[in-house]
Amino acid sequence: MHKSIRWVLVLLMCVPISAAGPNSNVPVAVSIEDTEGDIAPSLQIRSDGAGVYRNSSILESIIQSGGDWELNTNVRGSTRRINLDFSQPVAGSGPGGSAPIPLPTGNYQARFISKCHLYGNDLLALASGQTVDCPLMTAFPLDDATYQIQMNPRTGVAVYPLTDFVSITCTGTGADTLCNQWKIEPSSTFIAADGTLKKRNRAHLYKTVTSKGKSIETDLGDFYFSFQIQMTKQ
Repeated sequence: MHKSIRWVLVLLMCVPISAAGPNSNVPVAVSIEDTEGDIAPSLQIRSDGAGVYRNSSILESIIQSGGDWELNTNVRGSTRRINLDFSQPVAGSGPGGSAPIPLPTGNYQARFISKCHLYGNDLLALASGQTVDCPLMTAFPLDDATYQIQMNPRTGVAVYPLTDFVSITCTGTGADTLCNQWKIEPSSTFIAADGTLKKRNRAHLYKTVTSKGKSIETDLGDFYFSFQIQMTKQ
C-alpha cells in the first residue's frame, strides 16, 4: 500500500465517532401530559401515571436518524402503557355512515410513530421555535387484533383525508444550536363549551385481523383526540 494512503487510513481510524452522529438514533425522554387546560378540558391521549418515558432495553423512545419520532411501549418486558380515551366519537363516521365503534378507554401497550420525513421534515434539524406538521400513527394489540389510530390527511402509505396532522415545535436548542426539546400538539382547533378556543385532532380508527395468512381491515370510524407531549434529548 502507498505510504500516504496508509497514513490517511490511520488518521481516519483515530477520528472519534459522535454518539449522536448523522446516522444515529437520538434517545429522548417523553412526558405525556394528563391535563393541560390550554389544550382542552380533557385529554384523550394520556400517560399511564408512571412518569417520564425513557429510552431503555424495554422501551424505545427515540428520534430516528432520519428525523422521525418513535415511542414504543410494545416491547417484550415493558411494563409501561399509554392511556387512550375513545369517548369523543365523530357522529356518522362509522361503517356506512353509522356511529363509530369505540374501544374501552384504558392503558394500552402502544407504539407512536411520526414519520415527518414523508413531508420533508427532520425533527433534529428544526430551528428554535419552528413548527412543522407531521403524521402520527398509534398502533396497539388487543385480543386477536391490531388497532391503529391514524392522523395523516395527505400523501404517504396511508391517507385519511378527514384527519389532522400533529404540530411539532422545537422548544429548545443546545450549545451546538441543534434542537434538543420538542412539543407535540393537535393542529386543529374547536370552540369549547365555555366559548374558548381549544385544540383537538380528528383521527381514524381501524383494526386488522390476520386470518389464513390474509390481513383483514375493518374501519371503526373517527374520534377526536386532544393531547400534549413534551420531549427532551436524554
